[in-house]
Parts: sequence; structure tokens; C-alpha cells
Amino acid sequence: MQLLILLILAGALPAGAENAERIYTVCEVLSRPGQFNGKLLKVRGIVEGGMEGSWLKSDECPERFYVGGNSLPNAVSLSYQSEYGIAPPRNTVHIELVQRQIQGKVRKTNVLIMTYTGIFETRTAWKVVTSGTGENHLWGFGHLNAFPAQLVVTDIDDPQVVVKKRERN
Repeated sequence: MQLLILLILAGALPAGAENAERIYTVCEVLSRPGQFNGKLLKVRGIVEGGMEGSWLKSDECPERFYVGGNSLPNAVSLSYQSEYGIAPPRNTVHIELVQRQIQGKVRKTNVLIMTYTGIFETRTAWKVVTSGTGENHLWGFGHLNAFPAQLVVTDIDDPQVVVKKRERN
């Protein structure tokens, strides 16, 4: 710990090392995405997804991420492919161990909350594209380019399975 404090005071920590230790929320990284672009981060959120991919979200964020009059869901796509360079090495053994820990515990009636470590990527210049239906939308990341950012995953940790509260009619 003393060495870490000395390195911080001396300015000798590698760029982004302070970000690698702090755990950010989805809301924090999407409120200032340019600040985190290309940096190694730990991000904690609710894991959602399906056959076309997965993403992290938070019920604490506004529903949409806006650039001008266009928007995307306020969530971070999870990927193993970098859009801007070579993906960093993954801690495959640890990832498989954590996946085995949660296997069978996650059901449709549960919420999975996890911490993902990876390189955060977002756009520095947003472009608007027109879909086949004539609708304009931002060109993002992930399935259907529908997310404002992605995390190129290097590790996962701290799974928490929470039973959803049933709504009463």
C-alpha cells in the first residue's frame, strides 16, 4: 500500500492504472464516455442479453443516451472484440470459474449483477445512419450497433444473483 501511495505521489503509475482499481457504475461511464475512452476500467451493472449479445445496464440511469436529437439505450455492450485495435488478453481461467459459479443460479426470475473489467470504447465522432425503414439512429456498438459504448472484456468478478420482486396486481 505504501508503494502505491508513493507511486501516485511520484506520478509513476501507468496511465489509466487508477481507473483499473476503482469500480464505476454504468451511469458514471455513460455520463462522461469520452473521459474513459480507451482506458482499462471496472464497471458494475445488471447483466442482460440474449443470443445476439450481452450488455450492462443500471436502473439508476436515465433510459436513453442522447447525442443531439438521437438516442441509444443507456447501456454498455460487452464484447471480446475491440473496434479500435487488438483486444487485450483475457483472464480466461478466472472468467470460466466465475461462469461456473453462476451457472444454474440465473433464471428469468433473477437479476445478475457483476463487475466486468475491460477496455472502454466509445465514439469520438458520432454519425447518424438511416435504417431500411427510413429511421435515423446513431451508429453505436454491439448488436445492431445499438449501444453508446462497449467494454472489451478482460475479466469478470463478484457475481450477485438477486431474486426479482414479484409485482402484485
